[in-house]
Amino acid sequence: MEPFTLYKHTSSNPTVNAQRNLMGRTHYVDPETLRFHHARILDTYIVDGGCLFALIESYAVDYQNTERRKRFVVFDLCGNVVERANLESGWRTKGQAVEAMWACLNSLDARSITAEAIERQRNYTLDALDRLAGDAEQALAATEPQEAAR
Repeated sequence: MEPFTLYKHTSSNPTVNAQRNLMGRTHYVDPETLRFHHARILDTYIVDGGCLFALIESYAVDYQNTERRKRFVVFDLCGNVVERANLESGWRTKGQAVEAMWACLNSLDARSITAEAIERQRNYTLDALDRLAGDAEQALAATEPQEAAR
């Protein structure tokens, strides 16, 4: 398991940049998810020193992929979606989505969002380790001692 890091610009290709930054934190930009939703990553942004990650995506409004819209999505440090437009209220142009994204980002408190994300992940990890310790103890209790190989 790789530890979380700050987001960083890793590629000029927006899809590759999004996948390198978000895969392992969320399934949002996995190739299968993008394909299923007929989504394309148009642009990515590293925000607030790498504590937030934002992207502009083009997506199918309907399953037949007859109409496409653009929207922004903002992720916290752990890959949770902080803000995004719902499917019906996306924008027709990338420029409109970018403008709305910056208005949203300028209204967010990145410090508190980051602190909450880290605390949520800390609690989740500690709970998971507690469950693992209990499972391991039960498994070891049920196992008979083995003789050492000679």
